[in-house]
Amino acid sequence: MTAANKPIGRDRDMFAARRRALMRRMKKARLDGVVVTRPADMFYLTGYEGDDGAVLIGAGWTCLAASPLYGEHAHRDCLGVEVRVGRLWPGIAAALKGRGVRRLGAQDEHLTVRAWHRLEAVIGSRKLMPANGLVGQCRLVKDDREVRMISRAVRAAEEGFKVLFRRGKRAFVGRTERQVAAELDYQMALA
Repeated sequence: MTAANKPIGRDRDMFAARRRALMRRMKKARLDGVVVTRPADMFYLTGYEGDDGAVLIGAGWTCLAASPLYGEHAHRDCLGVEVRVGRLWPGIAAALKGRGVRRLGAQDEHLTVRAWHRLEAVIGSRKLMPANGLVGQCRLVKDDREVRMISRAVRAAEEGFKVLFRRGKRAFVGRTERQVAAELDYQMALA
């Protein structure tokens, strides 16, 4: 199977490459580790689909502190990542032990002031630094797989709209926006 027709889906190598790109940016920012708490960024780096947790990344290691609600999924979906299931703050503290992290970046644009202070309390003598945009900078540059996924999504949207437009007015008139959106979603899933 060539790279061009490789199935698009979860791939340990894809997530690992994304984490390596983040580590290069961390090094430039003089950070030994980063705490990622924004759900979309956690998914981008690990495949974790929960909205309660944190991903910690350092030189050659990645740890996910996941909520017990998402523990089973985290173990199944986050390949190549150490997973700690339990309470967030103790999980972060445990993940940092023995890792040699002195300067820790955090997504301060995503954390509340209370969460920032809580994080400061659990990291001990480490210095907590703002790490705004580090993951976002990585996400700006699309790799071949992402471009294929975007192309596939555009084709599905086009096909879904074609089906609706072929039905004419009756596809839209007398229906709520939610009904039309649901029909469009359905048609896109069929494409």
